[in-house]
Amino acid sequence: VDLARLHVLQGDLQAARASIDALEPAARAAAAIDAVDSLSRMQGGDRRRAAVELALIALQVSSEGSPASVAALERLAQAVRMAADEGVALARSDAERAAVALVSMPSPSGTDAMATAEALRMAGRPAEAVERLQRVSAELAQGSAAWAEARWRLFEALRELDPRRAAAMLKQHLTLAPDGGPAPWGARFVRASGDR
Repeated sequence: VDLARLHVLQGDLQAARASIDALEPAARAAAAIDAVDSLSRMQGGDRRRAAVELALIALQVSSEGSPASVAALERLAQAVRMAADEGVALARSDAERAAVALVSMPSPSGTDAMATAEALRMAGRPAEAVERLQRVSAELAQGSAAWAEARWRLFEALRELDPRRAAAMLKQHLTLAPDGGPAPWGARFVRASGDR
C-alpha cells in the first residue's frame, strides 16, 4: 500500500497500478481506494482517468455490499464527477463500466445520480443521461447549488444529444436564473450563453 502511494505521489501511475495489482485482493481494494483519494487532490487529466480506473479495480476486487465496495462506489462517483467537471474524457470502456456500477448503487444521493448520468454521457449514452438528469433536477429546490449543478450537467448532455434543445434549455435557464445560478455553475451558464 505504501509503495503504491509513493508511486502515485511521484506521478508514476503505471508503477502505482503494478504495485496495486501485486497485492492480495483485500489489500488491493484498500490500496486502490487510497490511491483514488490521493489522485483526487491532484490536477491533470491522466490523474482523473487513473482515479476512475483504480476505483473500478477496488470495486472489482471487493465483495458486493462490503465496506470496501461501498467506499469504492463513493470514490468512483466522485472521480467521474471530477473528470466531467474538468472536461476529461474517459475511455469509453471505463465510462461504460462506471455507468453499470453506478446504476446499481443502492439509494443513490443526488450527486451519485449526477455521477451516473455523467458516466452514461461519457459512455456515449447521452439520451439516458438526459433522462436521469431531468429527474434529478426536478427533485431539487430551484435556485439551490445542487439544482444548478444538475441543470448544468443536463445542459452538457443535451449539447451532445440535441444542440437545439440545449440552446432552448439554456435560454429557459437564464430566464429562471438571470445570473446563471450559484457558483460555479452560474458562471458556466453565463459563459455558455456568450459562446452561442
